[in-house]
Amino acid sequence: FNSQPISVFTMPPLMERNQGPETPETIVCGLTQSIDELRGSLYERVHKHFAEFIVDYGLSSDISSQLMHVQRRVDSLSEEFSGLEIPSLATQFHSQSESLAVLCCICEIDDKLVESDEHFGSGNYKDAAAKVAEAGELLANPKLLQKKLCDHQIVRLLKDEHRIKLAALQSSTLDAWRKLIIWQTHEKQAGAGTGHISLVQILSYVEASAGAQVDVQFDNVLSSLHTLGLLETELEHASEMLLQHLLLPLVKNATLKPSIKHVGREHTLTLADASSGQPKRKSRSHLKLVQETLDSFKDSLHMILSFVIDRLFGRMGEPRKETLLSFGSKVHPQLTAAIIEHQLARIIPMIAEKEAVRDYAMAAATALETDLQTQGLIPEAHESALSRYVQEASVANTNRKRQLLLVKARDILLARGNNTLEVEHATERGGLFPKTERTASEYDTPELRESIYRLPSCQISTSTREFVDLIYTNLDDMKGMAHREAVELFYGVRDVLDLFRSIAPTKLKKPDPYHSAILHNDCFYIAHHLLCLGYRYKASLPEDLQAIATFVDLVPAFRQLGEQALMTMVAEQHSLLREKMETMHGLRECHLPERFNEIRGVLDSCLESAQELGRAWDKTLPSTVFNMTLGSVVTVIMAGLVHEVLSLQDIAERDADGIHELLSIVSEAVPKLWQVELTPTELAEHLPCWTRFHQVRELMVTRLVDIGEKHQDQYWVLKSDELRSMVKALFTNTDMRAEIIAIIA
Repeated sequence: FNSQPISVFTMPPLMERNQGPETPETIVCGLTQSIDELRGSLYERVHKHFAEFIVDYGLSSDISSQLMHVQRRVDSLSEEFSGLEIPSLATQFHSQSESLAVLCCICEIDDKLVESDEHFGSGNYKDAAAKVAEAGELLANPKLLQKKLCDHQIVRLLKDEHRIKLAALQSSTLDAWRKLIIWQTHEKQAGAGTGHISLVQILSYVEASAGAQVDVQFDNVLSSLHTLGLLETELEHASEMLLQHLLLPLVKNATLKPSIKHVGREHTLTLADASSGQPKRKSRSHLKLVQETLDSFKDSLHMILSFVIDRLFGRMGEPRKETLLSFGSKVHPQLTAAIIEHQLARIIPMIAEKEAVRDYAMAAATALETDLQTQGLIPEAHESALSRYVQEASVANTNRKRQLLLVKARDILLARGNNTLEVEHATERGGLFPKTERTASEYDTPELRESIYRLPSCQISTSTREFVDLIYTNLDDMKGMAHREAVELFYGVRDVLDLFRSIAPTKLKKPDPYHSAILHNDCFYIAHHLLCLGYRYKASLPEDLQAIATFVDLVPAFRQLGEQALMTMVAEQHSLLREKMETMHGLRECHLPERFNEIRGVLDSCLESAQELGRAWDKTLPSTVFNMTLGSVVTVIMAGLVHEVLSLQDIAERDADGIHELLSIVSEAVPKLWQVELTPTELAEHLPCWTRFHQVRELMVTRLVDIGEKHQDQYWVLKSDELRSMVKALFTNTDMRAEIIAIIA
């Protein structure tokens, strides 16, 4: 035994049977014998208590003290046995130590369950709940589930008893709680007068059970609920009853007044109609009416909350602050919403007209929130919803204006009708060059013509003109407004502009040429006004917003919307023209009359389509956009013909004459698509393939030697490989052709 003398194991009477020198073997043997005897006594006591229901059995015995004495001796010897060189004895000692610990746990559970009965019988629900809760924690010890350490039947017996006591205690506590608080509401009968009456009666104590001589105090029941984990649910129910019977009726009816009465153990608060029998009051000013209403409401609310909090939580212990906050979190949201709806919302029109009324309402709302904080129902750092609501009441009219603005804008945008009107820079307000500052002739200068701030002449829808006028009208209203209201209206105008971007494209279900062009113009017309709109009205906004108050950020979005509407439609027209061009099936054998007429019919159809597009867009689109858009459509036809000619590998002389005639027909018809006479330079600017087209037509009737000379003069815009291909297709293989091809290379 590590060559050290072992301490003498002094046993209690049950363990003083073995005399003589102590060795590790005798100590373990004595320990085992003592634990077995204590186990038997303890199991018998538990069985008597909870199986045979002999509650006072073994209470005079000192099993607990014997277990504690053995436990202390085991603790003092554990270090010596942990270093023992005999593993079997050390293991056996450790096993007996674990058994002893489990026995101590069972003994403690038995004691607490018995003690809970004693407290429960004396009406001390608080301590009874504490003992049951402690027993439950001990029963959760995982070592109680090990067969080698304890008898499972004993553990099951203890768990069953714990479950029974817990259920009985919960039931009795809840029953007592509901007897302690009584909620009632009724309406007076017509014969006895009319009016609302509601009350809450809170008792100081209640009898534990029918016929019992023991009283259960209110705070005792409240603490028991907290220990048993039932308090949160009951506070939820109490908050609902408080709102239903007292607070919400008070908020909705200004004639209800509370009164308090104390009689013995009964404490009653009654909420009744106080207007009956009182003379009718004279008319008062808005301010006086608001003051009287809010002051009366504040006093009544304070009386009700003080009574309820004092009677429910006045004698509560440590968790009082947390419990009050939990209770307040259930009452405060609905109470605040009701105050806003039935008290503050009624004086909003007065607030909009009277600054003094707004100030008093703000002070009253702040006082209400402060009272709730003082009562402990909401934390001190809680945001004041009531004050915020009153503070924002002055913006209510502006919000209505903002809503009306959206409604008016929507009605304008959804109105039926396709009427248009012509607009030009000289007739438009806004921008950097207002019409009142210059004459019409002064607008037509090279600098202004090239300026991005100049509005080109075009057609727009009358609804868009009305839409822009609506924007200017509302922005004009910002002058003289309070800054916050001006900010709301400013962002309301931005919302209206977003509304246009959402609705306008939906009206264009099918992208036809005319209405797509109008939508394009509408978008660019609005974008033109947005360039300087923010600059013009920023003085009406708060200084901290003036630097960023602008509409310029919306300009790219409107331009993109207009371009997308136009380009989508133009792309569709390109596709239709290409489909028509494919029906020609190339330019082969065009010397044949039937073939020539077939190809000419397709070209006439394509040119007619381009002419219809020109009529739809002329005077509708701005001139530069018109030239670019119509030019892109005509380019599809001309580029398609150039491609067909260049793809031919062999062109007979008769076919060359037919191709020349067909290309000449197109060349003569294209300039007529514009309603004004264009110079060749202007045509080349609008039609990127104009020069290539004419040179391909010219090649059909040009001599081989002239082709070579013009190439040396750098006349041709065709690529070298395209020109060589045409020479090979048009002329037979001769030495001169080979020489010209070599020159072109």
